Amino acid sequence: MRLGSLSCILELFILLALIACAQKPENALHSTLIVPPSCQAQTESRHAYSELPESIAKPEGESAVAALGFASEGQYLWVAYIHQGPVPGQVVEIRTSDWKVVHTLELASLNTLFARFNGDTSLIANISHIPCPTSSSSCIEPRVWRTDSGELVSTPRPRGFSDASDLAFTKQGDWLVTVYGGGLNIDDPSDVTRGIGKVFVGGEEKIVVGTISESGNLVVNGTDQKIIQVEQWDGQHLHDVYPWSFGPWNFRGGEATLDAVPIKLAISPDSKWLAVRSKDGLELRDISVRFIPQHGRVSLEHSSDGIMEFDSSSSLLAIGSPKHLQVFSIPSLKVVLDKPSSEVTAIAFSPDGCLLAWGDVEGTVHIINAPKP
Repeated sequence: MRLGSLSCILELFILLALIACAQKPENALHSTLIVPPSCQAQTESRHAYSELPESIAKPEGESAVAALGFASEGQYLWVAYIHQGPVPGQVVEIRTSDWKVVHTLELASLNTLFARFNGDTSLIANISHIPCPTSSSSCIEPRVWRTDSGELVSTPRPRGFSDASDLAFTKQGDWLVTVYGGGLNIDDPSDVTRGIGKVFVGGEEKIVVGTISESGNLVVNGTDQKIIQVEQWDGQHLHDVYPWSFGPWNFRGGEATLDAVPIKLAISPDSKWLAVRSKDGLELRDISVRFIPQHGRVSLEHSSDGIMEFDSSSSLLAIGSPKHLQVFSIPSLKVVLDKPSSEVTAIAFSPDGCLLAWGDVEGTVHIINAPKP
């Protein structure tokens, strides 16, 4: 009788565990896949910073592409350039059919570290180094601008840290994530002085990278202790994606352990996949089934800043490195494109999935037809 009761309890526990593991996360983790339309064939083209019209002020020294963003289904491309030294950044809108510049904007920020466009390229966020108002040390300052008018959307506030390590923007531009000082901030771009959410990892562990999903419902951070943490964001608080977990995998709630320190994170548009880039490799984690790795770890060219971007259908992942641009199919991680390139500093897919653009450290922008998964 006693043995039978214990057996029933054990069976019930195993059944509940299996149900919990098979259970889907909240609907916020899923959305309908976008099927790319048939695309018009386009030969590869490129445009160098040195080819911009003479009417655009060109600082001396090197100019790198800091961010890219397509508008109007690929008919126009926004390019953000950053320059060496204390020089304002530039934002240029280019017509992709003939590379004609149709709009320019100067960012009134010096020493820009990062720049990111939101999904429809109506906004651009950047982080710069500035002198601290109350000391002789260096501070960082995030700002958000309207690309059409150059209007400063946010009221900047210096932050008392010498460096920042990551920057991310939602598709609608309603949330901005910055990683600095070993922590992560989630800000309302209409007022970046108001920190809506802040996460600091206790002890000696520090957050080194962070990102937010296109819809703004998921926030992910990675630490120098080889840990990733995925949380749901409701606009006021961060919540564990999995309040209770069971299984043989090395994770705890919304956390998972990696084989290497992450240097870049990317969430697919359907919020199913998390791409984790380390200096020498790539992992693909399935958020919908508690971050179980897919198809093992892929070795990549060594990089300290691996730029990554999913396409709109979540079926392709483009990755930049010092000498190559590679595109992987999802979830197989099969290489479908491998192109030699100068160090890739920015990547963008057109909203319809037809075009792929990347920019490099030399200030050159390349556009090709996106490969098939």
